[in-house]
Amino acid sequence: MNEQTIHKFLSRLADQYGKNHFYIRNFKPLYLAAFAKVPSRLLEIWLDDYFQNNMPQFIPPLTAVKDFIRAKSQCKDEWFLVDRGIFCLNCRTDDDGKTGGFRIIWARFYSPKLKREINKTISARCDCESSKGTGRTWNEVVDEIIGIDPKATIRHDYYDHDRGGQIRATYQSDDMWEYRIKGGYVKIEETPDQNYYIPVWEHDYWTTSMASRTAKTVGWEIPEFVLEKRKKKKAVQNRSKKKYGALSDEAIDAIFTIYDY
Repeated sequence: MNEQTIHKFLSRLADQYGKNHFYIRNFKPLYLAAFAKVPSRLLEIWLDDYFQNNMPQFIPPLTAVKDFIRAKSQCKDEWFLVDRGIFCLNCRTDDDGKTGGFRIIWARFYSPKLKREINKTISARCDCESSKGTGRTWNEVVDEIIGIDPKATIRHDYYDHDRGGQIRATYQSDDMWEYRIKGGYVKIEETPDQNYYIPVWEHDYWTTSMASRTAKTVGWEIPEFVLEKRKKKKAVQNRSKKKYGALSDEAIDAIFTIYDY
């Protein structure tokens, strides 16, 4: 019953915000997992209430809908408790592995059916022991895309032990690299065997507060001359900040940690 209710709700969201069937297909497993224990009749009433009276300007994330339902007086916390064990490093969304279960996939491929190139981001279930449930696993999605286009470009979330953190699919995507190249702080070095992305250390980007995050995620080490340049730039900025009361570098770092560049 919840499946029908959720499908109806997602269809209404898709119509309201101009999304296609891929939106419903990608988010349906997430909603089913989130509200699996909520009684069907209550879920139907609450989702209808949300759609009628609480719709934001932009399409709401699952967390917003979940918070709305959990705030209901009749809602019980045990409906949202998950006892699956510990999620793996590749899919966990907290430090302890108590939340997670899904992997993000970015893919660019040619669709013979549509006769055009497709660029899409997909959320699929992880294949770890704690992520058992309905919906396709991330590697099944990858296999399906390769079946459509064997030359497809595919990136997926994974944990990098050398870098000590998760590497996001969207951060590895061609779109992101094209953005960096267009910005001028990364370029392509061509060799007879392979092309490489290399940083343009002379670019001012590498002296910004976001640069350390970028370098760490990609696996680059910022050279000393750039760090020295950044240090001098920071000293000048700090003098201006004290004079005009602007945000400190620490505050800026805290703001941009949640983003990738």
